[in-house]
Amino acid sequence: MHEGTGTRQLPGPVDEFNAELRALTAGLDAGQGWYAVFRRRDPRGVAACLDGVEVPPWDVVESLLQDVAAQRGQDVAARHRARLHRCYRPCVRLVDAEFHGPRGVWERLHEMRRVRESARLLVARLTEQQAQRGRSPGGADSLDVELAWARDDFARATARCRELQQRLAALSGDAGAQTGAEAGAGAGAQAGAQAGAQTNAETGADATTPAGTVSAPARVPAPTPAHDTPAPRAESRRAPDVTRAPRRIGGSRNPLVYQDA
Repeated sequence: MHEGTGTRQLPGPVDEFNAELRALTAGLDAGQGWYAVFRRRDPRGVAACLDGVEVPPWDVVESLLQDVAAQRGQDVAARHRARLHRCYRPCVRLVDAEFHGPRGVWERLHEMRRVRESARLLVARLTEQQAQRGRSPGGADSLDVELAWARDDFARATARCRELQQRLAALSGDAGAQTGAEAGAGAGAQAGAQAGAQTNAETGADATTPAGTVSAPARVPAPTPAHDTPAPRAESRRAPDVTRAPRRIGGSRNPLVYQDA
């Protein structure tokens, strides 16, 4: 869902999350860091999230928290993170139950798996090109940047697949091991019986927390000042230079918010 004709305003518990998200972004420089990248790559998605029409994937929240840490300090970022983390899961559960249902969440998962595979193939292709070109003077810099962003796309898609799998499990009340194919073939609550074991097998992640942090591409120059994020569960890197962030990586579609199939 995006802003515009046919969108639906989310009710109740979403208000708390949305208010905190708006408070977070209100204190950010819209021309720096991840916030600038998201506004450049998916302006409609940013607007939908801030208007309460959509709930951003957790990897996006973590990246915005990196911006807060860089621009306003780690203590401020830690306070925002605690509040957002507390209300995120109830928020997405309500949205999934009232609007998407198991079928809708599975369709988003299916699409995100496609995005992840496209990003994986792009990373492999660019890595091979980099190896073939070597480190000739002036020849590899643009390729390094493109590869760094392709890796970021892959990491985000992987985190979003994990998150959507958890959301399917929450809808069914079962963290069982039904496969994605079985979930897609099933109807209603059957689609929600997939997550747990497959989630951990694909990502190696703990299924009890929101999707993992995605760090800024290591080879993309950072704006100043930049500091580490306070997130305790993942390595943090510096925020990207928005002027070097492409709108799309190799033609792949990896928007800020999940797009309905």
